[in-house]
Amino acid sequence: MREDVEVARFARANQDVTEVALSSGRLMALMFPIVMLVLNVSSVAVIWFGAFRIEDGSMQVGTLIAFLSYLMQIGCRTPGYSAARFATTSPTGRPHELRHRPPPVDDS
Repeated sequence: MREDVEVARFARANQDVTEVALSSGRLMALMFPIVMLVLNVSSVAVIWFGAFRIEDGSMQVGTLIAFLSYLMQIGCRTPGYSAARFATTSPTGRPHELRHRPPPVDDS
């Protein structure tokens, strides 16, 4: 009898987790190309404007390369951060439920 209740609870929690995983996967599939497009367009813009600065002598090539590598570091962390954020989202509240329930054994 108790086993049936637990199986039903597990099935509900499993369905919730599956729905959240699928929706976050769809969101990442939409966001990742957009983030990469923004990153690539910004790289082209940096190189484009940097080339004009280098040509007129107001910037050195090393400065442009350093700025471009900083831009790449920031841009490459953004998709990874987003993926980690979606992966740690709790859809069911189960961790909260486990932390705040009374202990099963009374030590007194």
